[in-house]
Amino acid sequence: MLGAPVSSFVLDDSGKVTGVKTTDGQVARCKMVVCDPSYIKDQFPSRLRTHGICLKGKTIAIVSTTVETDDPEKELEPALKLLGTIEEKFVSVSDMLECTDTGKESKIFVSKSFDATSHFESATQDVLKMWEDMMGEPLDLSTKADPEDLQEQ
Repeated sequence: MLGAPVSSFVLDDSGKVTGVKTTDGQVARCKMVVCDPSYIKDQFPSRLRTHGICLKGKTIAIVSTTVETDDPEKELEPALKLLGTIEEKFVSVSDMLECTDTGKESKIFVSKSFDATSHFESATQDVLKMWEDMMGEPLDLSTKADPEDLQEQ
């Protein structure tokens, strides 16, 4: 995390990333970049998101789907009926973005957009795939830490 707005990536003659340029012109040198689609402005449109607070006695529900017709709201009607009376509804349709560059050559690793799942299983699979693309082998979560290697907090 740079803690500064990013304006572009610095690439060498072969198209491989060598740095990240901030909006004030500073360049942080790097061997690879891991980012979400909002950093690839020339390939993906950026979208702003807002977050709110649920008042006591209120419930916030999220109903999502992958659009299959020309009327996404109609696709959600069966689920919305299960919720009963809806005080306020917000509808957002987002494009599913997936970079065609694996990052193996450019060293710019871009995650996919979030999909309609609410449990982040597909996002986890995306991160594991990015790890394999970056490191050349799957992430091994089977190893256990040696108790002598653990530091006391």
